[in-house]
Amino acid sequence: MLVPIEQPGSDTPVTVAGQPIKLTRTPSRVYGRGPMLGEHDVDGIIAEWNFT
Repeated sequence: MLVPIEQPGSDTPVTVAGQPIKLTRTPSRVYGRGPMLGEHDVDGIIAEWNFT
């Protein structure tokens, strides 16, 4: 259930929790890491959701 993920700024992969439920026909996987603090453009996300 633990999956190694590449982390920017780290020489070694970081281990994160994967999907605890395993399905035969629709397997899941970890696609990538979560965003670093301040990595996303907050104004762009708010505009995408049509908030002011």
